[in-house]
Amino acid sequence: MNELDGIRRDDVVALLDRRLAAVLDCPAGWGGIDALEPLVLTLLMLRTQVVDPVADERAVVRTYRRFLAVEFGAGAADLRTRLGADASLARVVDVLRCFVAQATGRPLDAPEVLLTAASDVLPAARTR
Repeated sequence: MNELDGIRRDDVVALLDRRLAAVLDCPAGWGGIDALEPLVLTLLMLRTQVVDPVADERAVVRTYRRFLAVEFGAGAADLRTRLGADASLARVVDVLRCFVAQATGRPLDAPEVLLTAASDVLPAARTR
């Protein structure tokens, strides 16, 4: 039995997309710079499971690490550490907004700071 029986997947995906937008639109209200990266990745993992219940949600983190490697070079450090002196709430949001847009395949109002395309993207919402 599917845990989403009786609930439309598209509705849950839309809810998660709204929550992602809310986090990125008002990041200070969600814990600020240190909370954003894990919160956004967790929401994307949930979204991945809703879109494709057999998908490996760890693919979100692998895809994110590849995205960071393309943008900032290889390494395992978190986003704030990679940004170094350029780390600000606005800059972290810019980077995460670009990743969310790539990962979900939906356009966001993202600055044109980071526009390299990761070859792997997360599954987009399927329509019924």
